[in-house]
Amino acid sequence: MGRVYACVGRYATTPYTIKKAWVRVYCAEELAFYICNNASLLEEDFFCPALLEWLEEECDLPLTAKRIRSQKRVDDRLETLVRTYLQDIRFVSPQEMDELEKLLQANRSMSGVQKCKIQGDYFLQNKKIVLAQECYQSLLEQLDLETDREMLASVYHNYGVAFAKLFLYEQAGKYFKMAYDLEEKEEHMVAYLATLRITMSEPEYLKKIATIPGAYGASGILEERLESAEADWKKSDEYMKIGGMERLKEEGGIADYYETMNFQLNVFKEEYRSMMAN
Repeated sequence: MGRVYACVGRYATTPYTIKKAWVRVYCAEELAFYICNNASLLEEDFFCPALLEWLEEECDLPLTAKRIRSQKRVDDRLETLVRTYLQDIRFVSPQEMDELEKLLQANRSMSGVQKCKIQGDYFLQNKKIVLAQECYQSLLEQLDLETDREMLASVYHNYGVAFAKLFLYEQAGKYFKMAYDLEEKEEHMVAYLATLRITMSEPEYLKKIATIPGAYGASGILEERLESAEADWKKSDEYMKIGGMERLKEEGGIADYYETMNFQLNVFKEEYRSMMAN
């Protein structure tokens, strides 16, 4: 079983929005969870007046807010304020706090470019695709080919992933290829070939990969992954639902078939809209 946390304060009527990640939190524990799991995204001004006011008024934690304000007058380093907060609500063990403090200290030496990359990757992993693209575009305007080659390749790759998640496979392929041209990693080539596999007919694809240096081994890896993905898909709930809809159609339940199909399409549309709205 996981750790059980005692609730501190109350559940907020109005959430606090952490703008760095566009995440809403509703209570002291949710804020602590965000801090512990996204330490690399925290800025020195994280415990700003607005956050302390929210803790005081919405979460009914005036003493916690007061302790942090007092600590800021003595030592306003981020790791010190985080320790004050997490200890006050008893969210982490001393050992966990020590590890978190080391991470926060290391983050202080990171450049703005490194922090922007971490933020973009966070958005990408959490399906905030448009926000991720904005970060990557900003990075492409800042990075230098000669001095930031490895990071530039990573940004190209992840920018390609963002386009792929929007089903824009040609644009995705362009960035995967740019990543491979900078850094001849197998993963870049596999991703690039995947976009070709989707956008081309099989004869066109086979003809194309015959002309790409380094494509032979990567194409074998891609086919293995596709086979594995297909096997997993056939075990998924979505596949079972589709199979059930097909059976309705075959058995003559046309009205039920279309009703179920429309319902599922609306679910997919809402998921897509939600992703685009972030």
